[in-house]
Amino acid sequence: MAPENEMLITLTNDFHNTETVIRVAHGLVSNRAGRNAWKNLCGVDGCICGGQLGQRGDQRHNGAKVQVEPDYAGGDYSAVVEIRGE
Repeated sequence: MAPENEMLITLTNDFHNTETVIRVAHGLVSNRAGRNAWKNLCGVDGCICGGQLGQRGDQRHNGAKVQVEPDYAGGDYSAVVEIRGE
């Protein structure tokens, strides 16, 4: 079982019809995990279909909106993930 400050979130790309699961710890996705997510969701060099982690379309976790933003301090593919209830 994941520690309290970690969670698994499924991200999707509705252009390529792909999905992947990422581990979020303390609201952050590591550069390595972000790169793997991007490769699983898109992975096409030069493609601009998705966001920081290759996600595209409405992202949800347990009914709440998932916001993914770049983490400029962490590397090219690292990200900050925020869950926002609606």
